[in-house]
Amino acid sequence: IQGERVRVSWTNDLWAWGHTLENPARSAYFPFGVLAQPGGPPRPWRKHDVASVAEPFEAPSDGYMSVKPGDTVKVLHQTQEPHVWVFAQRILVHGEFDQAGSTDAGWVPECVLRR
Repeated sequence: IQGERVRVSWTNDLWAWGHTLENPARSAYFPFGVLAQPGGPPRPWRKHDVASVAEPFEAPSDGYMSVKPGDTVKVLHQTQEPHVWVFAQRILVHGEFDQAGSTDAGWVPECVLRR
């Protein structure tokens, strides 16, 4: 999934072997071409923090939220180690939620958010 953080222990020109930071027992091979260098280490987020979205993220399934650059989100739950995923809700520029009673909330990768 885009935004997932992995620790790579082996690569060649086509494949890599590694595991997710969230679950070291989840080791596997994956195509080397899907890897991207992170912009820095994952940062902790607190409940009520507000962030701007710097990179697009397309929700792969229910529970995630698609976001695009220019969106603003409010963190709904404090992140836990390793701070890879943030549960947030989209807000309008004036600080109101996207729509009254909106369920436009979900998990977004920490790496697409900026303080």
